[in-house]
Amino acid sequence: MSVTVLQGEVQTFGYTLTPSLEDVELYSPRGSAFLLFETKDFNSPIQPDLFDILCKLQMEIEDAKEFCGSLLPSSTVILRKRILQNHFKFLQKHISRQVFLKCEYRMPRCVFRNVIGNWNVLKILNKWNELIDLMKPSSKTLLCGGKRVGKSTMLRYLINQLLMKHSEVLVIDLDPGRPEFTVSGCVSVTVVNELIWRTQ
Repeated sequence: MSVTVLQGEVQTFGYTLTPSLEDVELYSPRGSAFLLFETKDFNSPIQPDLFDILCKLQMEIEDAKEFCGSLLPSSTVILRKRILQNHFKFLQKHISRQVFLKCEYRMPRCVFRNVIGNWNVLKILNKWNELIDLMKPSSKTLLCGGKRVGKSTMLRYLINQLLMKHSEVLVIDLDPGRPEFTVSGCVSVTVVNELIWRTQ
């Protein structure tokens, strides 16, 4: 789905989305972890153009006024849209496995709840953030471990966190079995300067 933050701040995939960013396309194919949005602790004034944005999105004027009037400085407003692109149609047509859920809804499904219990969501360990806090521009980090322990997830989270501080991250991928930035059977050296918006 495509997400735009209209008010407040929200973190997903290790990156903080703010109203100053453009639409972000987030991917979570069937069988992957659910997308998780965590609101950040902040206290900011209501965006002055929020009312106009809501009216442009065809919200009734009275509803937009009531909605904007109910917001608190700690409120977060997210606009989510379904991604309608040709490459999704191609994948659905030519891949035998059902990658994307078949859904009659025009909008992506969304559930608002506290993450309690054994939900299949991206779980960020405190140790990851402790590691990131220790990193300097010249730091080198090796990610290794067994199958399905979270190496790729941590790599994506680490990249997104570092891109909030630095313009690019150099990734040397030595896993020919499931490489992150090239085809299987290859190793790669990649300068990453764009955020990674997908789950495993």
